[in-house]
Amino acid sequence: MLELQLNRVDYFKTTSSVTSKCMRLLPRDSAKKETQKIALGESNGIVQLFSVRKKDINAIFKTTPGRRITRVELGGRLGETPDRIFVAAETEVRGYSKKGKQFYTFDTNVSDPIRCMAILGSSLYTCTDTTYTHYVESNETDTLTFAAKMNDIVILPLPIQAMPVIACQDRLLRPLNKSSVLYEAEIPGIPTTLILSNKTGGPTKSEIVYGTSDGRLGQLEIGSISTSTKWEIANPKHLSGISAIDFYDILADGVPDMIVAREDGTVEVYNFETTDEPILKYTYNGTESITNIEGGTVGNANYDELVCCTYQGWIFGLTSQPLQHELGGEIIVTQNDDLGHKIEELKNEIEELQRKLLTTHERYHEAIKSNANAISTIREFRVNDRFELNRDDATYNLTIESEIPIDNVLLQCDVILDILDVEKNSAVMSFSDCDPKDNNAVLVTYRCQVNTTRLEMHVRTIEGHYGTLQLYITSKIQPRCSMLRRHTIKPLSLHQRSTISIDPNKPMNTMKITGSFSYAEIHSWIQFCLADVPERPPVDKENRLTYTNIFLQTQLECIYRYLDYFKM
Repeated sequence: MLELQLNRVDYFKTTSSVTSKCMRLLPRDSAKKETQKIALGESNGIVQLFSVRKKDINAIFKTTPGRRITRVELGGRLGETPDRIFVAAETEVRGYSKKGKQFYTFDTNVSDPIRCMAILGSSLYTCTDTTYTHYVESNETDTLTFAAKMNDIVILPLPIQAMPVIACQDRLLRPLNKSSVLYEAEIPGIPTTLILSNKTGGPTKSEIVYGTSDGRLGQLEIGSISTSTKWEIANPKHLSGISAIDFYDILADGVPDMIVAREDGTVEVYNFETTDEPILKYTYNGTESITNIEGGTVGNANYDELVCCTYQGWIFGLTSQPLQHELGGEIIVTQNDDLGHKIEELKNEIEELQRKLLTTHERYHEAIKSNANAISTIREFRVNDRFELNRDDATYNLTIESEIPIDNVLLQCDVILDILDVEKNSAVMSFSDCDPKDNNAVLVTYRCQVNTTRLEMHVRTIEGHYGTLQLYITSKIQPRCSMLRRHTIKPLSLHQRSTISIDPNKPMNTMKITGSFSYAEIHSWIQFCLADVPERPPVDKENRLTYTNIFLQTQLECIYRYLDYFKM
């Protein structure tokens, strides 16, 4: 059995948060035996490329702040090394060379920001929340609108024609042929990320690996009329959702290993050496949400490592380079000759920052005293929160992530809920008495420890009771400010969208409603009662939605039609 020992090395901290698939490692030139460069896109619009030399950051280029970066991809001509950096910023796609020259700017003119993007040769594939578009040399060739929100896209490099595969919020994967959907393939959870198997698509160029929001993994082979499942990994330990997947031979056995990052900071390495199904070989337990992970050589050209990026913007590596060695039965920590000099530089830098902070505080107080009309401005901070149903234990996973430390979180709801704490949480939870006259059924406060940037909790709802769950997230910055987030508790909150057809031989209760109401009104009623219903009514004259109660395993089918009446 192969043993893997990795050591954490911190490299860099960005000025703002970094979301999923906004970090890429440029391909390595093996002939030069050099380390790989890291391309990074931040939420404040900064795009930068840097390398690591003797643990020092060497900035190659860095842009000014601008539109929020939602995707970073590498591209180039077919058959050549993909060493050009493409970023999606709201509705715009920009391209940079590895020296920092901006050689490409393309405004897609779509109405919504680009959510995910893929590049293959001269083809550009973009997805907003509901619109997919394919461009060839910046000319639109195919477009398609979906009812469900799109979470990710991957392109199968098939020999005759590339095939896009889109992961949607309704737990379906949709392979496309130009502007049409070939078929729909259901997977066990909401897909959060897709990747080609071994980064190439496997022997058939048609294999993909997916990760879900409830922590499941699976491999599918995408055919022209259906999919076939190669393997699936459940989540019996109820770990967090999958945020990133990569393939890299970190075990150095000649077989690419599957690298998995989770939202709670866990990193897992799976090996395929002795079987076609993955076997867990290594686990790293972190505390911050990891949004990006990729294998390569960054700190030292002679040692492989896993480069990770957290939501807060920390870039660190899990390197195979030993940081300590044994001598005479004792463990001796190795130190570089310039380590003392580096520590002294950091101390001087901290002292300089403290002096600047003190000067700024003094200037601020003087401005307040001299101007009676002066007001304090509140710095905005980004919060990423999710409220998703987990079918394994019939609870909702509520996750809160902030780019700056959280002081406390207040949960308020106007309907009865059960708030279940999570073992990994270090925050202190306290309940307050509620007065129904104040429209409060639940009041819970989480007081966070120092440098807490992520909270996770489970919420159990009662079907038939509906209302609004409000989160007041207070940061530690001065002056204090709080962000408000709202999540709707649906009347049928334990029903999950499904594609399994209802057995016609099964006894069912049927309710039929007719009257002088519009197709859009019917859609709004269903949207009020159930989750995962598209925001807009479908263009089809008949729509069919199937749901399963994850607690009782009963089924619900909603069929509604648009009827035209003509009188002569």
